[in-house]
Amino acid sequence: MSNMMDMLLAADVKGLERPSSEKEIKRLSDVLGSPFILELEALTVDEFSDIQKGAIKMKKNAKLEEIDTEAVQIQSIIMATKNVDFGAEALRERLDAHSSRLVVQKLFLPGEIAQIYNVIADLSGFGDEAVKDVKNV
Repeated sequence: MSNMMDMLLAADVKGLERPSSEKEIKRLSDVLGSPFILELEALTVDEFSDIQKGAIKMKKNAKLEEIDTEAVQIQSIIMATKNVDFGAEALRERLDAHSSRLVVQKLFLPGEIAQIYNVIADLSGFGDEAVKDVKNV
């Protein structure tokens, strides 16, 4: 058996859990008078696939027309945030938003959405440090 297989078979599976992070949204903390902290978790492969499928727009000839990057970012925030239910009826009513997507758009500024998405992307393995070249010694 290869060394990689031995390492995987001997690994503590708890170490393979999805990475997570807590991030404070400073503007909302200031507005609300209390720390507004999002608990974010890496997306699974299936979650990311569902997000992509929902953001792809196809032409009639079945060719890719565009990918709605805003939809990718917002849906990623909705799925990766563990301590806020953006689809909760009470929150939607309070913000006069008929969908979780509108709740996110009303709560966060565009730059905040992009920064939160970048954290989620890094947690999900899209960061520059996720995969490294191996140099022969």
